[in-house]
Amino acid sequence: MKQNINRCIKPVHIIFLLSLFGMLALIIAASFSKTHDYVPDYVDISGDFRLTTENGEVPDLGHLGDYISPGNNSFYLYYRLPDLEKDVTLIYRSKDVYTSVFIDDVLIYETSVPDSSFYNRSPGNLWNIITLDKSYSGALLSLKIEIVYDTKAVTADHFYLGDGVNIIVNFVHNKLPAIFISIIMLLVGFFLVVLDLIPKYHSARSNHGLLYLGIYALLIGMWSLLETNVLQFFVSDQRILQLINNVIMITDTLPLFMYLDCEYDAFKRPLTKWLCLVDLAYILFCLFAQITGIYDLHDLLAGAQIALVVGSTILFGWIVYAYMLCRRNKQDVVPVMLQMAGIGALFFTAMIEFTKYTSTDTMDRAGALRVGMLLFVIFFGISNQIQTYRLMVQGMKYDVVSTLAYSDGLTSLGNRTAYLEQLDSYIKSKTAEIGIVFLDINNLKLVNDNQGHEMGDKLIQEASVIIKESFGKYGKSYRIGGDEFCVLLENKDPQSVYESALEYFYKLIDDANNNNPYNLKICIAHGFSICKDLTKEEMEKAIRMADHAMYKNKAKLKGAVSSRHRFF
Repeated sequence: MKQNINRCIKPVHIIFLLSLFGMLALIIAASFSKTHDYVPDYVDISGDFRLTTENGEVPDLGHLGDYISPGNNSFYLYYRLPDLEKDVTLIYRSKDVYTSVFIDDVLIYETSVPDSSFYNRSPGNLWNIITLDKSYSGALLSLKIEIVYDTKAVTADHFYLGDGVNIIVNFVHNKLPAIFISIIMLLVGFFLVVLDLIPKYHSARSNHGLLYLGIYALLIGMWSLLETNVLQFFVSDQRILQLINNVIMITDTLPLFMYLDCEYDAFKRPLTKWLCLVDLAYILFCLFAQITGIYDLHDLLAGAQIALVVGSTILFGWIVYAYMLCRRNKQDVVPVMLQMAGIGALFFTAMIEFTKYTSTDTMDRAGALRVGMLLFVIFFGISNQIQTYRLMVQGMKYDVVSTLAYSDGLTSLGNRTAYLEQLDSYIKSKTAEIGIVFLDINNLKLVNDNQGHEMGDKLIQEASVIIKESFGKYGKSYRIGGDEFCVLLENKDPQSVYESALEYFYKLIDDANNNNPYNLKICIAHGFSICKDLTKEEMEKAIRMADHAMYKNKAKLKGAVSSRHRFF
């Protein structure tokens, strides 16, 4: 039993060690980013753009929508290039807008994406990479920005000028901590899903709460990774990343509702069930709208934000309610407190990012939120595993008690109690016909009297092995008395099964008699009958027939006649 319990603890160890690995990786990445002696071969020119051609107002790149005039869907930013000693690369980010770059009114670059009904109208959140010839020294660079949705979704920022490879490498380097956290979140989600698929763990909890928590971790881990803006450097058509991002934001609330139902039976409350159905209907509508082109997913994200707020509020309410119940019933509150800590970390970091997002558009909307999300998933995962472990220990204790109650201690076969309950279950379930084999060990009393009860027990054990390996392969074996056994054959053709098993039965007895310490041959009498109509009366009749056949065989083996009565 101790070995089984140790095996149960391992998944908790995995999550714990995984979280430690994530924290260690975060510390290493942060330390590296601080101590790395690095001189970039580029400059950040974000603050050098103007709203007019010469010495105009410096625009607020976080609120570019403020510069859109009524009735117009575009405007320009201007930048005077410095003297260039060599060819350089201009890299800037744009989000949900189309941009065009002019050098002295000559178009050298514009956002271009192929038409597709599966993507949003906008080109997505992308990095624009443009090579500028050194002959452009001192020229006026004009950047035209065309909006797609509304004035709030106007973003062009993070302008870098210099060595292109250097710019990308340094950006990825600065994002290493965020990338590590996102990957750890994905790994935690993967392990939670795998744990739920292990039959032992699923049977212990009888629900898929761990699965839905793992799915949620996978979704927010991928969203967090997309928000680093690193993958955008390595994907040709970045609209696919925008589509994935929007799909995640629209669907990530549903796993929370499913988790609530698995862990707290939330769907027993009509309000929670209807909210989940509304969220599912919203997801299906978004899918229909995107495919048909009625709406972009971007236009429908407000519904996702409402669903997330409602789902998180309900989750928090359920956790508080569970905590109060645990306190009232004087139960262990550690798992619930872990969940409350996870909710608290998520709420606190979400408020930080919400405050930043309302003041200005940010490149990475996850920011501190990804740390809160990681803590949320880890705390909930560990809480779930603690509860699963306790349920499994309780199940093991139940299995031990059940084994003692229904198993024969000497032979490990089913005992008489198990035998009688099995007969009763046949009658209740109206099982198809069964075969009944009765067996009895001859000369057990002689062995007990002449060689001692220890040798008699060995004879019983050896006989039980013969019975189990021959007849027991085709049904359930029981020791129903001191020297009496029964096997219930559940095969569709019990007569042919009995005859086949009987041949092997004789062979096993012959093999045992070639080398035995009992000074007499092992001899086991047997009898057989078939019960086709599984009623109590027919079952009793079949049992009497098998019993009678066994005693006829016993008398034949002994060369004497004896009679006994047996009752169901």
